[in-house]
Formats: sequence, C-alpha cells, structure tokens
Amino acid sequence: MGVSPDLKQGSLAATVQHQVYVPYAQRYSAWVLSVIVRTAGDPMSAVAMVRAELARIDPTVVLDDIRPMQAVVRRSYWDRRLYGSMFSIFASVALLLAAIGIYGVMAYSVSQRTHEIGVRIALGAEQRDVLRLVVWQGLGLALAGVAVGALAASALTQALVSLLFGVGPLDFVSFGGTAMLLAGVAVLAGAPGDAGRSHGGVAI
Repeated sequence: MGVSPDLKQGSLAATVQHQVYVPYAQRYSAWVLSVIVRTAGDPMSAVAMVRAELARIDPTVVLDDIRPMQAVVRRSYWDRRLYGSMFSIFASVALLLAAIGIYGVMAYSVSQRTHEIGVRIALGAEQRDVLRLVVWQGLGLALAGVAVGALAASALTQALVSLLFGVGPLDFVSFGGTAMLLAGVAVLAGAPGDAGRSHGGVAI
C-alpha cells in the first residue's frame, strides 16, 4: 500500500479528488479499459508491439482509439483552447481599433497646432525643440492612457483564471508589447516632419 500523487480524471482543469487504486478484477467495467505505455521514441511506433503483446495475453481484447498522450492532454482542454483563440481574435481587433483611434486623435491634435508651431519657429524656436515638445506631449498622454488601461486590464484578469491552464493571468510580455505598440503609434502620429506630411501630422 502506498500514497499516489494528486490525480485529475477526465481533464487537466478538473479539481483534484480523492482516488483509490483497486485491482481490476474487483471493479470490472465492460465499457472501457485504458492501457498506458511509456516509450522512448515515437509512441506510435510501439503500437504493433503492444498489439502483439495484448494478443498473446488475451486474443479477445480489441485495441482501438490509439492516441499519443499529447493528443489526450490537448483533447482534455479543447474548450479552453477554443475560448483562448476567440479571445485572441477579439483582443487583436480591439488593439487595432485602439491604435487607429489613438493615431487619429493624435494626428488631429497636432494638426490643430499648426499655427502655434509656426509662431514658435518664427520667434526663433529650434526645429528639434518643437519636435521634442510635440512628441513628448503626445507621448505623455498616450502613456497615461496606457497606464490606466493596464491597471484596469490587470484587475479584470482574475475573471480569466477559470479559463486558463498552465499559465498565469498576468502576461507581462503581452502587456508590455501592447503598451509599446500604442506608444509607438502615438509618436508616429504626432511627429512633425516627413512622417507628418505622409501620415496627416504637421510638417515643419
């Protein structure tokens, strides 16, 4: 008699329950009998050997539904993979809309300052100083919005815990990549110069 590790039946996302091992002869089931074989290489290459060994032990046993353990594991959380794919598509669309919105607002805001920028240059302001002013002001607003959004997103991640397996709800790579992308869009939209002539900003 011994104590086994925690086990999950049916799905990796299932809750751990108390399990007891009993001899098969004491709890016979005519519906299903699973055989697990550990192999050193390709698991499917051992199918013929397993069939031959089972036929030697009991010729009446039918071996079907043969799958590698990786396929069994993937099948156990197919619903979470589906939900994850759907959320990824929705998140990508939302990110695209956010980038378009930030770009439009920033480009319009800079275009409204054309007269101000002209006056600054006429009064002797250096072109690089005006560029730095416009870009930093736009970047500051974008970063403030990204910070508020990141805080709200991190608070809402707890609602996704039940849909995840093997990963945490806080993905710093995704959060950081999204913040850098939106900040880059804000800089591109608010940068005067050649980029401004090409993309709707203000040309100096």
